[in-house]
Amino acid sequence: MAENTKQTAMAGSTGAEAELDMDQKHAYVREWLEKVFTGEEVPDYEINSQTIDCLYRMARQNETREREAEILMEDFEQKTEEYAAESHWCEHGCWLSPTNCPPQLQLQCENSLIPSLHSCALQHTHTH
Repeated sequence: MAENTKQTAMAGSTGAEAELDMDQKHAYVREWLEKVFTGEEVPDYEINSQTIDCLYRMARQNETREREAEILMEDFEQKTEEYAAESHWCEHGCWLSPTNCPPQLQLQCENSLIPSLHSCALQHTHTH
């Protein structure tokens, strides 16, 4: 698909869809189908305005869902890293010493109750 067709098609507004003629929509649909059927032959389909419009809407919805899924996966990966860092932090008793916190948790360590917990723990160990 030509780059300008894809940019126009991906604009996301219904006005952009109205700007595309059937040939542009068909080129968009064809590229999407080739991506969907990677390594396989794209099945035959009737080329008329109703079919192309339907496949075009389907392609747009599918690509929107793929982008949403990618965003969710990135969020899950980020949360996994954060939870792993926090787990490591808790397992190794870093909560008693803000200077031992991993870099991604340093701000949390400095701005939380950790300094007072640390001094409380030190007082407790020195008095007993």
